[in-house]
Amino acid sequence: MPGIYFQLKWSLLAVIAGASLAAGSSSVHAAAPAACADRPGRASGMQLITTQKTLADVGIDIDANQAGRLRLSDVSLLQGPCVAGVLASRMGQIVFDDGAVFGADRHGKFSYSARQPGLPGFLGAPSDGSHPALAGAQFVMAAAVDGSYIPNQHGPLAVGIWRMGAYDVLAAYLRNDGGFSAPVELARSRQPLQSVTYFPAPDANSGRLTLLTRTDTGMAVVSLEWEHAALSKLRHRGAGAGQR
Repeated sequence: MPGIYFQLKWSLLAVIAGASLAAGSSSVHAAAPAACADRPGRASGMQLITTQKTLADVGIDIDANQAGRLRLSDVSLLQGPCVAGVLASRMGQIVFDDGAVFGADRHGKFSYSARQPGLPGFLGAPSDGSHPALAGAQFVMAAAVDGSYIPNQHGPLAVGIWRMGAYDVLAAYLRNDGGFSAPVELARSRQPLQSVTYFPAPDANSGRLTLLTRTDTGMAVVSLEWEHAALSKLRHRGAGAGQR
């Protein structure tokens, strides 16, 4: 049963790619240099630059109910002639929309990682791309957080992005045998969020969320430390999963 929810299928990739086009990346892709077709060659000129930017600088507001549970770690700018094709970022690595993975060294310079798992390893999202509804919003994508599953109770925890016109919503939800819990809002962004990934800390109830968003000065990689013990504990309760 658990494997059904965490084996990435191409339908989810289609959802993500479609959302990327909706955000206007198609025109950027059209202008990308021909050299970007060569995977190793994409590393040329690509770098990750650490900044002193705050969440306000990149248009992100943490939900008041998540104060103390969701904290900014750092904001970096991803620059280079081929970054239009980048889909997601996690812990110093980036993945392109064709699954190519690149890793950055301590100076922020990238190299191609041919043996990395690509999109499945980055997203680990629910297999069929299904998700709970959020009134007035368009679903963009989701990534897995808690891989455990208990039949007839609330199951794996995931975090997703929904687009609501003037802003995007970052929210967490639980999947169970009968469907989904109500999304629990974590933050809002006034800039379109392209993706979210999760990397667990040694403590099973915390980890790092990485958001990828486009700004006026380039593509921003926003890293957030997230303590989600309260949400994970909802797996053991039959009701109230939508509560904050």
